[in-house]
Amino acid sequence: MARTVGDPAVEAYCELAIGRCQEALGDLDAARAAFDAHDAWANRQRDNDPAGLATMPPRVHLALAQDRIDEASAVAAGMVAWLDAKPGGPGAADIARCYACHSALAAAGAPRADEFIGHAWRLMSQQADRFDDAAQRKAFLDNVPGHREVRAAWEARNAPVIPRAG
Repeated sequence: MARTVGDPAVEAYCELAIGRCQEALGDLDAARAAFDAHDAWANRQRDNDPAGLATMPPRVHLALAQDRIDEASAVAAGMVAWLDAKPGGPGAADIARCYACHSALAAAGAPRADEFIGHAWRLMSQQADRFDDAAQRKAFLDNVPGHREVRAAWEARNAPVIPRAG
């Protein structure tokens, strides 16, 4: 449809969505191709997504799903540098980026993994705290797959360590 209306920006957005769907379906090669198509457009635009940030989080998870830890770490390094240089640090729109950084850094055994799951949890909690209704807050935290993943990683990081007896 995007090609029918002649809107390259819509086409690129669709490629990103298609890539995420293909990843969810387990067709990782098709996902990678869709992300490549999106990034080709973004690179031509320069100002729109100069660092390729839109596809970095799914590319990290895609690489990790294929046991390509070095590739995931390389992609995450770009996000870490961008987030470190961002005035004020990570913001509300950076939850997925922080979680992807955490995932890659944790897989590589890097010490900053905890820092980035902390950012993701803090940002997500701040957004959840805007809901006055407890049911809405719970739905926000539990019904969005990305939010469930952040919560699970945060809880795993903060799980109490129970010493072994004897």
